[in-house]
Amino acid sequence: MNSGGSEVSQTHRCSWTAERMHRALKRLLTSFAAGRLLPHCGERMVLTHSSNESFQGSVKTMHLLALCAQGIIACAIAFVWIVRLPQVSAEFHEYGLSDLVRTLVGAAKIVLATLLVVAIWYPALALIPALLMACLMVCAVVAHVKVHHAWRKSVPAGLLLVLSLFVAYVYARPINL
Repeated sequence: MNSGGSEVSQTHRCSWTAERMHRALKRLLTSFAAGRLLPHCGERMVLTHSSNESFQGSVKTMHLLALCAQGIIACAIAFVWIVRLPQVSAEFHEYGLSDLVRTLVGAAKIVLATLLVVAIWYPALALIPALLMACLMVCAVVAHVKVHHAWRKSVPAGLLLVLSLFVAYVYARPINL
C-alpha cells in the first residue's frame, strides 16, 4: 500500500476512535444524568442529622462536580495519550526527554485516569490518583514554560491540574451530612 493510503487509513482510524469515544462519553453522561449510574456515594460519607439543607446540597453538588471532574480528567488523558500520541511524542522530543520517559509518563497517566474512573464506584481510591495526577500536571506545565511555549499550550495541563486538585480536595475532607 502506498504511503498516501496509509495516511488516509490512519486519519480514518483516529477520527473513528475519537467518534467512538465521543459517543461513549455522551452515553455515560446521559446515563449519569438520568441517575442510572449514580455511584455509591454513601460509602464514604458519615451521615448525621443536620437541619442545614443548603449545606447538604452544597456537599452533594461538590461530590457530583468531583465525579464529573474525574470523568473529564480520564477522557482528556485518554484523548491526548491515544489519539494525539504523535504530537505528544514530538513535544517530549522538544522538551529533550527520551521515549522511555514519554512511555512511563503516558502509562502512569493512563493508569491514574483509569483509577479515577474506578473511584467513581469505589471512592476510597480517588485521593491518591488525584494527587499523583496533579503532580504530573505540574510537571507538564513546568515543561511547557521551560521551553517557552505560548501560554495557550499549557492551559489544558493547567486545567487538568485544577480539576485534579479539586477531586483531591473533595475526597480528602470528611463529609458530615
